Amino acid sequence: MLNCYKKAKILLVHESMDVCNLKKIAIKHNTADWIYLGRSYKTLLSLKDALTSFNHVSISKDIHESAWELRRPFVGWSASFSRIYQNDISWWASFMWERNTQINPLFLYLCYLNVVSKIIDEHKENIMVICESIPLIQTMRDELTKRGRNIETTGNVWIKVVSEIVKEIFLLAGRWVLGIWYLSKSWLAAKYTLKFDKHNFYKNCNLPRIIIRTCVDEACFGKDGVFNDRYFANLPNWLKEKGFDIWTLARLYNMNRGLISAYKWLRQNSKPFIIPEDHVGFRDYIWAIYQVLKGLNKIKGTQVVNGWDITRLVKMCRWRQAGNVFSVNFLLYYRMIKNWKEKNVRVHSFIDFFENYSNEKPQILAFRKFMPEVMTIGYQHAGGQPFNLRYSGTPEESKMGPYPDRIITNGPWMCKKLEQEGMVVEKLIAGPVLKYMHLFQQFSIKRNNERPRVVLIALTMDADASVELLSKCIESLTQIIVPIVVKPHPMYNINFIMRALKRESLPEGWEWITGDFGEWLHRCKCVVTSDGSPAVEAVCRGVPTVIVGKETTLQQNILEWFKNYPDFKPVFSTDEITKAVQRAISLGEEEIRSLIARGKKKTEELFYPATEETLKAFLT
Repeated sequence: MLNCYKKAKILLVHESMDVCNLKKIAIKHNTADWIYLGRSYKTLLSLKDALTSFNHVSISKDIHESAWELRRPFVGWSASFSRIYQNDISWWASFMWERNTQINPLFLYLCYLNVVSKIIDEHKENIMVICESIPLIQTMRDELTKRGRNIETTGNVWIKVVSEIVKEIFLLAGRWVLGIWYLSKSWLAAKYTLKFDKHNFYKNCNLPRIIIRTCVDEACFGKDGVFNDRYFANLPNWLKEKGFDIWTLARLYNMNRGLISAYKWLRQNSKPFIIPEDHVGFRDYIWAIYQVLKGLNKIKGTQVVNGWDITRLVKMCRWRQAGNVFSVNFLLYYRMIKNWKEKNVRVHSFIDFFENYSNEKPQILAFRKFMPEVMTIGYQHAGGQPFNLRYSGTPEESKMGPYPDRIITNGPWMCKKLEQEGMVVEKLIAGPVLKYMHLFQQFSIKRNNERPRVVLIALTMDADASVELLSKCIESLTQIIVPIVVKPHPMYNINFIMRALKRESLPEGWEWITGDFGEWLHRCKCVVTSDGSPAVEAVCRGVPTVIVGKETTLQQNILEWFKNYPDFKPVFSTDEITKAVQRAISLGEEEIRSLIARGKKKTEELFYPATEETLKAFLT
């Protein structure tokens, strides 16, 4: 906690303010300290460079503590709307509902309020708070003033409010222009390539049909027409051997090739794929667009969470939801299934991800209404981080809302965790892990000694989080004598990271790597990461792992649940990172043996391997 702080004045300013004016305000109010409340680590770096004569106060650990304190009250508030919007697709298909803290900043802003409230009670000197959001400034001003705190806003807030509104209007219009352009391109590409299709979805088949929705990126387009499913692996082939007619509903993303090339490849493949644009018409697009815009009419009135009035912040998120044009793609699933029903299409079961994203809800609502005989199955393949609140809810919400008939987890631990987080136990089945089968391979103490052992910095799916991780590593690990390699996430380009860091290349001796993460683990002395699955994979393989905490945003790491392991706790400062990595690469053979034994135990605790028996969870 911030026990070093005494009572002080808080100066609230927007991040868009000119740096010279920031300095003038700080000097005028005798303010030496400042904090930043925003999600952009790039902006934080710029502020640090500009305000070198002032003291930046880190709030990383305080956000971490506030997130644990507020997560259940926030989930309870959000889940309560299931009573109001039980069958309203415009609610369930919105990011206002899904509690994805990587996209929707509402929970993070609530944590900011909590942190600043504690700072003002305990900080000795005046402090300047630089915020990324005008609604956040207004909420903080009103709520802390009501509590008798000493708050002052600087700059003309009303001018900022008006400019923010104008900016949001232009952004909203721009998103819709770009979104409709993309939707049009997808529709035209689908129509143009229809002549290449080798399969007829509407042709009767004597075998029971299973539809599997999966994400398709460039890595899925294998050589000689081989489709590499990164998420469901060999499951489609196994189900086919069991006598089912398997169709894949493709969700395209992160491709190097154009849409025409991608659709043509899918249509000519020996495996049958469903292209959604083939099954919807113009009226369906209009309907889907209308559902997105209906988001403006959700969650009205005063909204209070844990004593904080967040009404302004809810209005902000509601407005931004109205610009979520890409959710049109997923809303079209609802109309696609409705059209299937009208054409007497028969489906035995529908297998989808269970990440509890809004893009999973339209198809569940559609099958529930138009084809209630179809078994909907959700497969949980990704970790359930405590601060990404998608996997948290209430029993009432999971009963009333559009959740799959069956939720198959990737092992016993997550099955129990979902039950603890509010999921109805009758829906849950502990199934196999399909994506990380390398975790069950024998792992030797000798690992791979053919090439030098390395420190591997594993970047994550969140580009801004990767900027922060790499920046901190460059600052803290340049003196490490072990070779250092950096593995970017396959979903984005490294150019964004390097531009944000204002670098043309990595430090001397460091190198970018690609390839299978499981293979690289054999060469690692240590893995350094912040979010996602790399930490879990490394721990399960017995590789020393350092978790780097985030400065101003929420940690997205499943190991947060395991509080009894000191090495699973995040480190925040550059000094802490340096010491943690040096300790990791200096471990002796006995300590490594202990980590490998723990990793094997953790693997058995977390996951089930894909066997004939565990795969039966997908059969109905």
